[in-house]
Amino acid sequence: MGRPPPDLNGPHLQVNLNIDGVDFQRELGDDIPISGSDLSGEFMEHSDRFAWWATVTELARDKVARTKYQLDRIYAIKDHAVRLELTLAKAKATEKVVENTVITSKEYQECMFDLLESKKQLGLAVAGKEALTQRKDMLISLGANMRAEGSSSNLSILKDAAKQRYQERQAEKLREEANSTTKINTKPPVGKKPVGK
Repeated sequence: MGRPPPDLNGPHLQVNLNIDGVDFQRELGDDIPISGSDLSGEFMEHSDRFAWWATVTELARDKVARTKYQLDRIYAIKDHAVRLELTLAKAKATEKVVENTVITSKEYQECMFDLLESKKQLGLAVAGKEALTQRKDMLISLGANMRAEGSSSNLSILKDAAKQRYQERQAEKLREEANSTTKINTKPPVGKKPVGK
C-alpha cells in the first residue's frame, strides 16, 4: 500500500504576491503535470512556466528584503520614541522594557506578519522554481525515452523487413531449385536416346 499522491491544487501550493500593487498569483499544481501525448507542446511551454517562477522568486526575495528593512526601520523609530517617552516620564528605560514596548506595538506587529507572509511566499516560489527544474529534467528524460523507443521500433521494423526479404529470397531459391530439378528429370541422360524414338 502506497501513499496517495499529493494534492497539487491545494491552497498550500498557491503563490499570492502583491509587489508594488501588482498581483502575482499562480497554482503550482497547474504547472507541474506533463502531458505525454503532447511532449513537444510541453517542451515549448516549459520555458515560459520556468521564467514565471524564476521571476516571482526574485521578486519575492526582494519583497522579503524590503519588508525586513521596513521592520528594522520601525524598530529603530519606535525604540527612539519609547526611550524619549520614558526619559520624559523619568522612568528607567531598560533594554527589555524598550524591546517589549516596540515589538508589541501595532505597527511593528503588522510589519512582522507581513515579513512572515513574505517569507512563506518566497519559500513557495523557491519550491515552485525547483519543481519546474525537476519538471525540465523529467521532460528531457521522457524525450530521450521516446527517441530510444522510436529508434528501437524503427530498428525492429528494419529487422522484420530484412527477415522477410531473406525469407522471400530463400523461397525463390527453393522454387528455382525445384524448377531446375524438374527440368533435369525431363531431359534424357547424356548419350542416351529418349525412349520411343
